[in-house]
Amino acid sequence: MEPNKSENRNLSLKDRFFANALNPMVLIAVAVLVSLLPQAVNILVGLLGIESEFILNTLTVVVENATKISGVLFGAAFLLFFFRRR
Repeated sequence: MEPNKSENRNLSLKDRFFANALNPMVLIAVAVLVSLLPQAVNILVGLLGIESEFILNTLTVVVENATKISGVLFGAAFLLFFFRRR
């Protein structure tokens, strides 16, 4: 159940941001996290010099899937932003 507009004004900025799960800004934030975290782990593994084929292959698959998921989330945020403007 979504709070009415007068209740929304009394909420803190953080609470207003997360009040609606389909807020395009929330979707963008989640997409950025989904995209950057696996890539950061992959870079860290490369810097540490880990040469295990299993770990490198697994991370490659995880980064590919995370990139696809973040692309879908960015697209959903884009569509929600423009459909809510009407």
